[in-house]
Order: sequence, then C-alpha cells, then structure tokens
Amino acid sequence: MSTIDSHDLNGTTLRRDSTQILSGKYHIYITLALDNISFSIAPRLLFLSATFAMAQATEQSSSCKINLNPDTTDIKYTSYANLVRSVQLRSGHTYRYVFKAPFNSSLPTLLFLHGWPETSYSWVNQIEYFTRHGYGIIAPDMIGTGGTDNPNDLESFTFKRTASEMDELLECEELDQVIGIGHNIGSALLSRLQHYHPNRLSALVFLTLGYSVPGADLTRDFVDATNEATLAAFGYPLLGYWYFNERDDAAVVTDKHLDALYNIAYGTDITWAPNITEVGALERWLHADGRIPFQNEFLTDTTLAQWRTILQAQGGMDGPFKWYRAMMRGYNTADEQALKLSTSPIVTKRSLLIVGDNDPIAIPSIQLNNTVPYIPFLTVRTVPSRHFMQADTARDVNRHLHEFLQSLEK
Repeated sequence: MSTIDSHDLNGTTLRRDSTQILSGKYHIYITLALDNISFSIAPRLLFLSATFAMAQATEQSSSCKINLNPDTTDIKYTSYANLVRSVQLRSGHTYRYVFKAPFNSSLPTLLFLHGWPETSYSWVNQIEYFTRHGYGIIAPDMIGTGGTDNPNDLESFTFKRTASEMDELLECEELDQVIGIGHNIGSALLSRLQHYHPNRLSALVFLTLGYSVPGADLTRDFVDATNEATLAAFGYPLLGYWYFNERDDAAVVTDKHLDALYNIAYGTDITWAPNITEVGALERWLHADGRIPFQNEFLTDTTLAQWRTILQAQGGMDGPFKWYRAMMRGYNTADEQALKLSTSPIVTKRSLLIVGDNDPIAIPSIQLNNTVPYIPFLTVRTVPSRHFMQADTARDVNRHLHEFLQSLEK
C-alpha cells in the first residue's frame, strides 16, 4: 500500500478519484561531472611510462572505452571533479558523468538524472552525502548539458532515445541494476527508463515532479491545455515559461543574463511564481537582470559562479533549451502513442516521491494525483522547499532519501 504520512502532507488534500486536471480533450499530467610523465629517463623507459599513462587514462568495460581523464576544467573546483569520466556511446554521443563504485557490494548504486537548467552539478550535495555513506553514484550530464555532447538534431533529445543511452551508460559501467532518482525533466526520463528498460531499476525516486504515465506527451497542445486549466484552478498558468523556452532564440537572450536565470530558478522570494510562470514574464525578468536573494547555506554566490562557469564553458543554454523544443514540437509523440498502447502504467517497484510544499510549479496535490494511483508501493514525503529541493533543502532531501534507501535493505 502507499505510505503517506499525514504530518508530511502539510495540509495537502489527496483526491484518489481525481487523478488528472481535465481541459477539453487533454488530460493534464504535470510531470511536467598521468599528466606528469617523466621525460628524464632513458628512451625505452620513457616509452613504457607513456604507455602506462595512456592505459591509466582509459578503462575498457565490455565494448565501451571509458575515458578516465576527460576535460574537467569547468568543474575543477568542485568536490567531485576527481570522480568524473566520459564515454562515447553507440549513437556517437559522448557523455560526461560522475561515477563512484559503492564502498562494498552490499550497497546499491544511485543513478541521478537532473532537469533544467541544470547539470550533474545540481546533485553536488547528494554526491557528497551519499558517497560519504558508501553508496555508489552515477550522475550524467544529460544530453546537451555540461560536458556531454550537444547534438544539433532534436531527435537526440527525446525520452526514448535518452533512456536507451542511459541503459547503455549503465551497461558500460557494468551496472545491472541501480536506484533511479530524477528531478524535473529527469523525473520524466526516469519514468521512461522504467518503461523501456525496467530491469535496470530496482527502485525509483521522484523529486518535485512525480511519475509520468505512458502516453504523457508534453506538446504545445498539452502546454496550452495545462495553462488554461491551471489558470482557472490556481489563478496563474503553471507552464507559461515553456513558450519562451521553446523559442529558437531563447539561448541568445538567456546567455546574456545567466545570473538572472539562476536567481529566478534558485532564489527564494514570493515574487518567484509570477516572474516565471506568467506568459512572457521570464523573458522580461532576464532583460531586467532580476535578482532574488539566496537564503540558505547551499545556494550562494559561489554556487552561482560555478553553475555559470559550467554553462559558459559548455556552450551556454542552447542544449538545455532543446529539451523544450523537442517536447513541444512533438518529437516524442510517436513514441508516446506506441508506449501507451504497449505498456501498463502500473509500477510495482518500491518508490519514493518527495514534493516541495512551497513549489508553485510542481504543485504537490497534482504530483500526488499523477503518481499515487499508479505506484502501489509508494512512500511520500514533503520538504519546505520550492522547485529545486536538492539544493534548497538539501539536508531534508538527503535524510528522506537515505531513510528510504535504508528501508529497502530490510
């Protein structure tokens, strides 16, 4: 049975008989990381030293050639830079990712899937915490972000293709099963990884955004219907900013105002919702170089500078915005239609949903209604956060996640 503690729901009313917001024909599902070779020895030893160094720089795993020393200039000051590697997959895409094996074989490996406008750096607080506790970690920069390739075609940004690449990445690291943890768009990707490659996941964790049923296609029609329904229900459209994110020139505008984007995404202020959810508000905020104060230990001017450094070194916001163009322009539509016809929406694995009780976009009641009916063995927790809970309330998120992982061992 679902585990929902009343003291955790902070007044949220769960309606099991109302799993969707309806608007016309659209069912609204808001699912929304050996340079120093000595040349002072004899030539023969020099050759052997260079050969050894090259061997140390790569690791052969099944058919994958893993680069143990990728370019990490943009993240050299992070706590996990020494854990970063890369690999080229069969698609030709090279993924950069954080990897650490578990301290012992009794502990699982955690797969962290980030959302927008993020990279694997958004998991820094979880990487530090769970490696200290011995868990294995694999946290990729998703396609188009961080040190991972940013292909031109939007087909590369579809959920089915990316789920297949996540499956291949796990195969490269010889990980038969992991516990999947997704946030934002990463939650939707986690759902699709479960649908297309169910044997890879032993348990699922959704942060902020809940489960995405087969057939949930986030096209422009879906966004229009969602905004119409939520404007009527809550007084503002939840996805008004998607229209800007889908535009071809969105990155051109945003790259000139990265600090303003970070502030509106991660800052804590009552003006957060109207400055991002209202249609046109995000672009106005960027042009005005808006600022919101950071109010906790995990969001500082230094974390802003590190986030900005990664983006500026890796091509700016062009890649991250392609996820929205692919979704809204229907690149997932055929896959979603086929998946709906072939796959049960029910997931019987142990799962955790953590919602933010101050999140004005991923509203907890909607996430519960989108998730609870389909995942019978579900634990629900809330944290006093806005949308980016893994940074906003890192201690609470880590505690709930760790308790869930420990419960799986019983």
